Amino acid sequence: MMAPNTYQSISNALKSDSICNVLSHEKGYDTLANKISLFLKDARRQTSLKLTWLQDNNEFNQVIADIVNLAKIHSDLSIDELDIVFEYGIIGEFGEYYGINKKTINQWIKAYKNGIRKEAKAHVNSQKIKEETKSTSYEKQLETYLHLRKQFVDLYRTFRLEYLSAPGSFDLKNIPEKVEFTGMFWNIWYNRFTKAKALMPIPDDSPKNQRTAFRMYLLNTIKAGTEDMNDHLLSIKL
Repeated sequence: MMAPNTYQSISNALKSDSICNVLSHEKGYDTLANKISLFLKDARRQTSLKLTWLQDNNEFNQVIADIVNLAKIHSDLSIDELDIVFEYGIIGEFGEYYGINKKTINQWIKAYKNGIRKEAKAHVNSQKIKEETKSTSYEKQLETYLHLRKQFVDLYRTFRLEYLSAPGSFDLKNIPEKVEFTGMFWNIWYNRFTKAKALMPIPDDSPKNQRTAFRMYLLNTIKAGTEDMNDHLLSIKL
């Protein structure tokens, strides 16, 4: 398992221009050659190998050309991924090596593509799926909430008219025990309002107690009037 910052580094590198795109530009070859040249020069500091070709311009340029041609074969890699290949390869993450040449770099690229690159892509896809699932879950929750809000308003309006016709005699008995109700309906109101909990504490969350508490809450809302009801509804947040 790679560290999160490695996943992030590869994820960012994947977004950069592919080697194929870089080479399609007028000075693409030079861009790629310069990147490889900088790595090869820096390799002297990071390895104890005797890189004799560094002392001969012709040999040095030939090594650069060989690696550029190799990069063309792996043109699906991005230009920034080469930095990761070089960074991990030089410290031996892709296995032991006994020289820095076309063969070594090819082994590094293959090891990278079949190893940490696959892991990073899988991690990125997993995170994307999680975000999409979270978004879908919220949308479903919102849809349910809006449906339940409409249910509550409809119930309120029905019983509010009945209450206004005879306010003195209207009580809990006027709200049928089998009034339309769901567990989620109750969770949205009772679990989110301190006032509701204070008005109707219930000994446990059994369906019967939840239903009674909901009817009491509805009754108090009906008696309080439209303004109080709207205050409650507008303050609900998912």
